[in-house]
Amino acid sequence: MKWLFKIRLILESIRDKLCRARESVHAFCRQSYFKFRLLIEKAFRGVGLHWIALIWAQIRKLIKKICYGWFLVFWGMRKRWNGRGAWIVFSSLVLFVCGLVAVGLYAFKEGRYSLAVWRAEQAVGLLDSNQTEEAHRKALTAFLSYPDDLEFLRLAVKTGRAASAKDYRLLAEQLAIRPDATVEDVLPLVDGFLEIAQTEEAERWLKVAIEKGLQPKEAAKRLLQLDLLAGQAGRFPALLRASAMIKEGIEDPEVALAYASLCLLWKVPEQRRLALDKLKGWTEDEGVLGLVALQALSFFPELDEKERALYRKRFEERMESRPADDQFAARMRFLRKSREVPQGKEDEWFNQLHTMPFTVNEKLALEGGVLWRAGKVEQGRQRFLASLEASSQDEFPLLEGEILSTGDLDLTILLLLRYRESPHLQKGCDALLIDLYRRANRKKSAEYTAKNFSLASLRSKPNLLAATARAKILVSEDHLGEAVVELERLVAKYPFDPDFRELLGLVYYLQDKYRFALELVPEAPNEFPLKRRARIKGLRYACLQKTEEKSSLKADFPDEKELEALDPRERELLGIKL
Repeated sequence: MKWLFKIRLILESIRDKLCRARESVHAFCRQSYFKFRLLIEKAFRGVGLHWIALIWAQIRKLIKKICYGWFLVFWGMRKRWNGRGAWIVFSSLVLFVCGLVAVGLYAFKEGRYSLAVWRAEQAVGLLDSNQTEEAHRKALTAFLSYPDDLEFLRLAVKTGRAASAKDYRLLAEQLAIRPDATVEDVLPLVDGFLEIAQTEEAERWLKVAIEKGLQPKEAAKRLLQLDLLAGQAGRFPALLRASAMIKEGIEDPEVALAYASLCLLWKVPEQRRLALDKLKGWTEDEGVLGLVALQALSFFPELDEKERALYRKRFEERMESRPADDQFAARMRFLRKSREVPQGKEDEWFNQLHTMPFTVNEKLALEGGVLWRAGKVEQGRQRFLASLEASSQDEFPLLEGEILSTGDLDLTILLLLRYRESPHLQKGCDALLIDLYRRANRKKSAEYTAKNFSLASLRSKPNLLAATARAKILVSEDHLGEAVVELERLVAKYPFDPDFRELLGLVYYLQDKYRFALELVPEAPNEFPLKRRARIKGLRYACLQKTEEKSSLKADFPDEKELEALDPRERELLGIKL
């Protein structure tokens, strides 16, 4: 027990020392305060302003009297009127505290809203200075503070679209479903889905925009885009829609371009004559409409070469007269030259390239393209690989042009893998990679990608669905079950498209349904493109061999050119030899 007693003595001595230290600190502070105050008073007396100290002393005395004196009087009332004063005192205090709380809450609410408005103003300023990511963060802070505020939500959507933020689609849909949202709030969502060819989503939100009062002209333009996204199966509906819009007097550059392009593809003489007359009338327009018409007429088959050359010349003159960005013009001139670099002049061209307004990765891609065309394939490949390592989305268009011009499958695969890093491009890139892996003899990669890719995800893109289904079938016949479901759906939706019918016929052939395949695929006329004709003839020949109908074998056997147009794997599956 002695050691406990000693510990207690030590602790008490420490406590005493701390108390003495605290008192000495307090005494020092008080002494310092009074000394400082004395010095101030002496300074005021020295300059004849000692009366300020007297006035301040009286003010302090008055404040103390008001604050404490009246409170003490008020507090003393609780003992009066036989104790009933306590009810008055305590009720008054409760009311006073509640009033302070209400004022505090109101001030906090107003301050919080003012802070959100300030954040929104900051976001607008940052957006104007092209600092999109920071602007989106500020706008998102304001919106999350007040999620019911429509203006904050609009700003968050606007900055999200500019910054390509991951949450943009969620915010845009949240804005579009608001009852007080306008057409202008819904249209960017529609156009965004049209840009990435998600036709089902685009059609869904277009209906919402129409319900909110979208103008018929704007609605018709977007319906035309939906028809065009359907690929070959949507050409004829698109042509009819574009023709109707033109007859109604809609002279819009986008509609004009679609109309001209569709008329070039469609083989209806009456329609093409009407298109020709309309395009000639548009050439007098000084805006974009006139440029579209001149460009279309410079390739229109109904005109002879002399007339096409005349329209081509007028188009070039009009383009030269239009104001253009000097940097953009310099880039275009140099790009045209890069395709015609003489062999042995590469170093001279490289020296010129360093002075041109291109980024580092773009310069590497241009060097790779020139070296590739000069026969220095390995050096060109190294330049391309270096350009792909850290390239941004803004640089992809130039890199894509140079890489695709080489026709090299491995480089094309690497380019698609870079594109695939963007979330909204993953699905389309995977669909294309299946066939590229197959053609590059990378069988494991092709099978792995095909196995993990669902054809159902491409229902809004009919042509890409068909191409991907063919690629999956050529990779492995294990995918026939999935392919037949999607292709039957596709043929039911577009019953007269020969490519879709031929592909479904191929699936039926591989499932030993030869009669179904023959009924589905009629004979191919000579007007069909070479590849389509070759596939139809090859499929019919293979089916007729299996059904032992020898009468039509000779007529359906593909000729030499058609055999070469068939993919080797397709020839193998159909049992056709060169």
